[in-house]
Parts: sequence; C-alpha cells; structure tokens
Amino acid sequence: MKALLIDVKNRLIQKIEIGEHFTEISKAIDCDVFAAPHILENNDTMYCDDEGLLKEQEHFFLLDSYPQPIAGNGLILGCDDEGGSIDAKTSLIELSNKVTFMDRQDAYQWSLKQSYQVN
Repeated sequence: MKALLIDVKNRLIQKIEIGEHFTEISKAIDCDVFAAPHILENNDTMYCDDEGLLKEQEHFFLLDSYPQPIAGNGLILGCDDEGGSIDAKTSLIELSNKVTFMDRQDAYQWSLKQSYQVN
C-alpha cells in the first residue's frame, strides 16, 4: 500500500510502500504499539506510537487538524468503507502543508501556551 511517512528525526515526509499486515505500520513508524488517534477529512488515518510520550522523545510533529503534538513518527494510510487500510489519498504536498516539525523544547513551549489559553 502507498503510505506517507512523517519522519520526525529527519524532518521530512516521504511516500513509502508498506505491506498489508498490521505489523507493517509498527515497522514503518518504529514502535511496538501504535494507535490511530485521528482521521483526516478524506478518511485517511494517522497512525502514531501509542507509547510515544512514555519514551525519552526528542522529536515531535503537529498535524494542523489534531489538537496536540505527536511524539515520534507518524504514518498516513487510507481507509475503506469497512475500516480496512488502503492507499493514502492525501498527497505529499497536502500533508507537507499540514505538518509542523518540533523538537522537545518546541513541544513543551506549545503545551505551555495552550495551558495559558485555557485559564
């Protein structure tokens, strides 16, 4: 399947091919346990490390349609009507315009700013 990998360490987004078995998602984003916390407007799904915040993390990204920074790499795959994974519909350019890469300090500053806005 065609997917988009958000590589936080190298601060790049690239098209990749992954197999259909769910373990391919874990391999692509370099984690043991993944989550699918967000669905984009076109039904593409964002996958990330479910334990990302439990690790000593230096690299994050912010997706403009998600409410907080994500720790570690991300992956975008499409989703069919039955919940199965398919090729991503989002283009490389579209995703590049929606992602902001952050280091640990950036993510921390972002969280402080958000907490001040709530009060």
